[in-house]
Amino acid sequence: MSDIGSSGIPDGNTYAHYTVGAIVLYGIFVTPLFILWCISLCIARRKGDPARAGIAWIKAVYPLWILYLVLHTIGYALRLWTYLVEYDNDVFSSRSDFTTISRAVSQASDRFYDIARLFMYLANILLLIAFFELSNGFLLCLNGGTPPPLQKRLRYAILSFALLVFALAIAYLGTGEQFYSTYYDYLALPGVDSAIEVKLANEANTSNRLGAAVDILLWIASLPAIGYASLVVHQTKNHPPLHDPAILLLASTALASLRLLCLMIITARYFLDPSQAFIPPYVTLTVGPLFDAVCMFVVLVLLFTLAARKQKGLWSVPPPQWAAPAWVPSMGVAAPAPAGQPGMVWQGPGAYQSQQPQPQPQPYYYYPPPQQMGGYPQPQQGAGYPHEVPPNLQTPRELEQQQGVSGLKAPAA
Repeated sequence: MSDIGSSGIPDGNTYAHYTVGAIVLYGIFVTPLFILWCISLCIARRKGDPARAGIAWIKAVYPLWILYLVLHTIGYALRLWTYLVEYDNDVFSSRSDFTTISRAVSQASDRFYDIARLFMYLANILLLIAFFELSNGFLLCLNGGTPPPLQKRLRYAILSFALLVFALAIAYLGTGEQFYSTYYDYLALPGVDSAIEVKLANEANTSNRLGAAVDILLWIASLPAIGYASLVVHQTKNHPPLHDPAILLLASTALASLRLLCLMIITARYFLDPSQAFIPPYVTLTVGPLFDAVCMFVVLVLLFTLAARKQKGLWSVPPPQWAAPAWVPSMGVAAPAPAGQPGMVWQGPGAYQSQQPQPQPQPYYYYPPPQQMGGYPQPQQGAGYPHEVPPNLQTPRELEQQQGVSGLKAPAA
């Protein structure tokens, strides 16, 4: 929000140089993010995929953030125009013409700022929800499809918090629009009215404090998101297919929290001393865009990488090596002994053969290691060594005695 009558404010020429940098920082990421958003829409998630909820929230973040960048770029471009033509007397035929057009352009620029900031708040809210939903998806995989005990309560808590922050964001937009309407109406008056100036100062402080409150609450909410992502990384440390995506989730969550921390520090001055809350242009037009636009772009790229690691779902496809057939040794072959020699001769073990594929249950989203599934060959009982007769084989004489006793030969009298 603009400060009225603050001392020590740089002139328009100084602001113009910083504004050019802000336009570049905000406008340069519009095209690549739009491309990533279009690609993400083509990667469909199957019903029941644990990553589907989180990825759906991420897909909703992209258009909101793109609108924020576009509106912010337009607002800065309009403001830059007023700075550049302020000292050019050849542009307008009279000073009154310049004043009228300049006020109209400045008013449009300020309203673009406020609407853009609302889209930024919405994108931040949806991004936090996406972080929690992705963490829930990881834990859902680890539990074999059983939802974590606190998943429903955590979901209700984050949605309730999101509604609270959204209400504050709407209030910020409303008070900001009211301030600008009063301010530009006051500029059109011929004289000075101290009562209106006091009203303007109060409306500006109210709007600025609401915006700062939203920034602070969003940063506070990012801390549990980091803790939840850290828990996911710890829980998946023995599961490589889940551990690598979990690290990407933790990195993106930490970077998003750093960005929110920077924005909170910039706007926290409105709570400390609103009357001295003038922020230098190199902070609002250079440091702020660096942490705001650049960090958010990196976060969205990391989340896009996380979402696109497997086109059929993050964890719905087991690694290829787990699909290899298990190899087990075949049972040895017993053959009749040569003539004149009683018993059987052990011919040694047969060649290794591929076990017939068994019908597998439909995979969920994460398969346990093969040794937990019984996929590795188990030792066969009675296989013996090549030079031994297995204990479960009987000689022909033993078979003949058993069969003869049962009725092939009449018992002796």
